[in-house]
Parts: sequence; structure tokens; C-alpha cells
Amino acid sequence: MIIDAHSHLGDILYPNGRELIYKKNVVMEKLYDPQGNNEKLLMRSLGLGKYLYPMLKKPATRAQRARNLTATLENMQRSLDEAGIDFTVCLPIAPNVTFED
Repeated sequence: MIIDAHSHLGDILYPNGRELIYKKNVVMEKLYDPQGNNEKLLMRSLGLGKYLYPMLKKPATRAQRARNLTATLENMQRSLDEAGIDFTVCLPIAPNVTFED
């Protein structure tokens, strides 16, 4: 059994972020995603992070916001299934998403 110890549902950054949770067929906007590239490299910056981050700060922030807008229950379940994860600990960040959501 595999348990993911950190996940979020809904847009944790904006008011009414809970409204996103049950939406269907939500996909991420197509844009340059430095974090996605970092994940493909297994989070290895090869020592270049302190040089690259200042240059990539704006596109990284834009991509993170776009990723937050895909935090639906449907997308979470798909991601867990694809990764072979059985359970996840979902962490709401009040006030935009709470345990009641």
C-alpha cells in the first residue's frame, strides 16, 4: 500500500477555491512550465537552481497558478491511479479551501 502524504484539492490561493473541486474535464493551460521540467529531472537542478530561478521566476509562477486551477477531485484520482498510489492525505489551506469542502 502506498500513501501520498501531501496533496491539495481546489485552488488554495484564491477565494472560493472550493468551487474547483468537483469540476470535470479540467486541463492545464498550455504554457512553459519550469516546474514540470524540474520534475522530469527528478528535482535535480544540477547546481544551477540559484542561477536559473531568478530568470524563470515569472514563468514558474504563471505555471504554478495554472497548475492550481487543475486541482479537481477527478484530476487527483487520475494522478493517483497513474502513479499506483492507494490513498492520499488531503491538506486544505484555509480560508480558500477547508475541511468542510
